[in-house]
Amino acid sequence: DISSWKEKVAFPDLEAMHARDILKQMWASIDHPEDYVTNVLFLSGAWERMNQLLGMEDALCAFYDDPEAVHGFLEAMCEYKLKCIDIACEAVDPDVIHMHDDWGSSANLFFSPDMWREFIKPVEQRICDHIHSKGKIYEHHSCGYITTIIPDLVEIGVDAINPLNISNDMEWIKREYGDRITLM
Repeated sequence: DISSWKEKVAFPDLEAMHARDILKQMWASIDHPEDYVTNVLFLSGAWERMNQLLGMEDALCAFYDDPEAVHGFLEAMCEYKLKCIDIACEAVDPDVIHMHDDWGSSANLFFSPDMWREFIKPVEQRICDHIHSKGKIYEHHSCGYITTIIPDLVEIGVDAINPLNISNDMEWIKREYGDRITLM
């Protein structure tokens, strides 16, 4: 139940986990890191984590049942991801931050474009701005159909979309936005 997320969800203490040290040790094990473009991948974005915790059906209903709680949860997840980004940037100074949050099926978005704009876009804007403030490239992974929100992704500054599934109108996206976003 999304209304009780504050009582049920515990965010890991990244400092107690020594996440920075773990990343530094992993990075130190790579030979000649200057020869690589480094890409740090963060799985389970705010929406995806919400539907993993509630189940897809309940997560989708939560947008209608308790929009205030949904906004609260998504914002809390965003804050957590921003801390993760900070730690990754301090530990390994990657070139690319690769965020992961699936927003669609093969046929359509999981929610209306307007609902995505109300709930998800503000979180993505904060993440994108934060990544850019660190001087990093923002690559976003979303499986499924996302054609209707490509203009929004360009607007907020997403640098690359990965993957761009064939269910999307790739010719239109490339023609209209190919000079402003990388399609992978």
